[in-house]
Amino acid sequence: MKSLATVGFAVVLRVLLAGLALQASATAGSVPGTLTLKTLVQISADEVTLADMVASRTEPGFPGGLVVCHSPEQGTLRTVSLAEIAILLKKHDLEYILQGPLQISVMRASRKVSVADLKPLIVSALQSADTNARIAEVQLQAAILVGNDPGFKLLKFRFDPAIQKYRAWFIATSELRKTTFAATVTLERGTTPIEINAADASQQASSLLVLVHRGGTAMMQLQGDGFSATIPVLCLEDGRETTLVRVRDKASKRNYRAQVLARELLRAVSREN
Repeated sequence: MKSLATVGFAVVLRVLLAGLALQASATAGSVPGTLTLKTLVQISADEVTLADMVASRTEPGFPGGLVVCHSPEQGTLRTVSLAEIAILLKKHDLEYILQGPLQISVMRASRKVSVADLKPLIVSALQSADTNARIAEVQLQAAILVGNDPGFKLLKFRFDPAIQKYRAWFIATSELRKTTFAATVTLERGTTPIEINAADASQQASSLLVLVHRGGTAMMQLQGDGFSATIPVLCLEDGRETTLVRVRDKASKRNYRAQVLARELLRAVSREN
């Protein structure tokens, strides 16, 4: 005959196993009407939808197209709280149980433009002007962030006697956004001075000469050890592409020197106060 202690242990064991089974079922998100949220959402579109935020499987009729928020600037993060999503669902008379992190990080997917992206365009343009021209070096004048699968176009290529190098102007197009930027190019010795204008490039370049205006608002990229951010600033002077201008952080009222990257886009170089 089994002792009471043995019987009691067997009962406790069965209860524990049943509890673990229930916990595993809940963790798997199998409870109807329960949504498990992601910790990190990587997005390339302009809007973040409910489907982007959810990690668990969903049932037919799930309102995945419901817009939760706007995407942040490329290469930056924003956070959305579980409470904000709950309020949005309630506003649309949607009943779901939410589980997961209290704060969800949303990141706009981006990558840096590399010399490898640009060199084939320069080589192709040079071959049409001088088959003997050879590239010695290409340097980007700033870190340029673009979206996924960007398309690049060479706008203009000319010699700048002030720096004894060539300047090349490009435009990158990704996800309906256009970014103009410049690079410097050194050709091997003995190359005849070359100037190249892409089709209609002179007209496009002239329309983009002044990219930030005094008294206007622009976005400035701040980069440091282990962090990056994009903040709104007030421009204190007009600025053309690659030039340095004075700007003021709208939140902290600090002044910066920033390099003009594109229309209403700058990169912080130094802080003045």
